[in-house]
Amino acid sequence: MVARVSESSLAHAVGALVGVGVDLGRHRSFAALAAHSYALPLPLSVQDEGLLIRWVGDGGPQRVPERIFDLAGIDQDEAERFVGLVAAQIMRGIPAANSDLPAETDLTIRKVAIPASFGPQCRQAVLAGFRRAGVDLQPENLVERPIAALAGWFAHRERISGRPTRDPVLLIDNDGGELSAVIADPLTRRLLVCMPLSSGPNDEPTWVVEGLKDLVTLAAGMLHRDSLIQDTDWPSISSSLPQVVVTGSGHSHPAIVSLVRSLLPAADVMPDPLVADPAHCVALGLQHLDQFDSWRACWPTSPIHLPGVGVTVVEAGQVLYRQNESYVVKPGAELRFGRIDRPLQLRSGSGKSTGLVVPPAMGPLPLMRLLPDGRMSIRGAKGVRPLTVQLSWPCPGSDSSELKISTIGRRAATLV
Repeated sequence: MVARVSESSLAHAVGALVGVGVDLGRHRSFAALAAHSYALPLPLSVQDEGLLIRWVGDGGPQRVPERIFDLAGIDQDEAERFVGLVAAQIMRGIPAANSDLPAETDLTIRKVAIPASFGPQCRQAVLAGFRRAGVDLQPENLVERPIAALAGWFAHRERISGRPTRDPVLLIDNDGGELSAVIADPLTRRLLVCMPLSSGPNDEPTWVVEGLKDLVTLAAGMLHRDSLIQDTDWPSISSSLPQVVVTGSGHSHPAIVSLVRSLLPAADVMPDPLVADPAHCVALGLQHLDQFDSWRACWPTSPIHLPGVGVTVVEAGQVLYRQNESYVVKPGAELRFGRIDRPLQLRSGSGKSTGLVVPPAMGPLPLMRLLPDGRMSIRGAKGVRPLTVQLSWPCPGSDSSELKISTIGRRAATLV
C-alpha cells in the first residue's frame, strides 16, 4: 500500500527514486518520492509527514496560499521572498526527517502542486521563491492540485484493476476548505476543465454549489456524444459523470459529502485505492503525471502571443470565466504559442510549424476568442468567413513542447 511503506522498503527502492514532488498545501505541505511504478510519502518533519507552516503577523496567522494571494501583484518581491522562506523550510525538512535514506537518493524538488486558483502573479511568485531557495523550477513544473491527485488515482486504480477506466471522472480536492475540481474524459484522453471552487471554508456555500454545477454542465456538453443535452436538464447533466473522487485533508467533511450526494446522486464516490490518507494524494500524484503524457488539455496551458498594436500576451489558464473576452489581432501576422524561451511547435497531421497566420482577408480589426472546449475563433468584417481551429494543449506537468491543431469549418488554417 502506497502510504504504508516501511523505512526498509524505502531504502530498498532507492535505485529507482527520481526526485521529489512537493504539495504546497493550504493546511500542510507534503512531499513524495517516486519508486518504480508507485510513489512513497516523504516525511517533512520528525513529528508528522506533513509540514505545518504559518505566517504570523499583525493580522494574525496566515496559511501559505493566503499569504501568497495577499502579496502577489501588490508586493511581488515580498511574495517571492516569502515563498523562498517556505521552500527553504521544506528543503531543510526533507533530509532531517529522512536520515535513513541512502546518500545517493535524489532529493531534488522536480514538481510543485499549487492551488488551482493561482493566477500568473502567484505562479511567478512560487517559481521565483523556489529559485531563491536554490530550486530551478520552470512553469511546466507547477501543477494544479486536483490534476496531480487525479494522476495518482488513475495510476493506482490501474495498478489494482489491471486496466484503465474509460468512464468520465470528476475529482474534487478539499484542502482545508479550499475546494477545486478537475473533470477528465479517459475515452478521448482529455482533461476537460480544472477550476477553483472556493478559496477557503468561509466562502459562501451557494457560490461553491453554482461553481460546481457550471463545471459539470460544461463538461456534460463536451462529453455527451449520442444526442443533444439541454443545460436545464440537470438529471441528465449530472448522470454524465458516473465516477467521483474526493481527496485532500477535508475529504470526509460533512459539507463536501452532502454537496456530492445532493448534486450527483447517481455517481459512484470512490477513494484513491492505494492511499491510506487522502491528504497525501496530491504529493503522491505528482509522481504519476506520466499518466497524462498522451492526453491533451482543453484550455491554454502556455501563453499565447497575439501581434497587434504591440504584442498582447494571453496568459495560460482556464477560459470558463473569460470566454466573452475578445482580443484584437493584426491581419497577416503570426500568432505564437508557449513561452518566449520555450515556444510550442504546432502539429497539424504530420507537419510542424512555429505559428498560426491571421488571415489577411479578415479586415482591419479581426477579433480572437477562446472557447472553453479548446477552440480558437478569429472573426473579421461582416460577411468574411471566420477561422476556427481546435487546439489540444499539453497537460500541466508535461514536458511536451507540441501543440496539436486542427481546422474546423471551411476556412483553412495557414501555418508557418
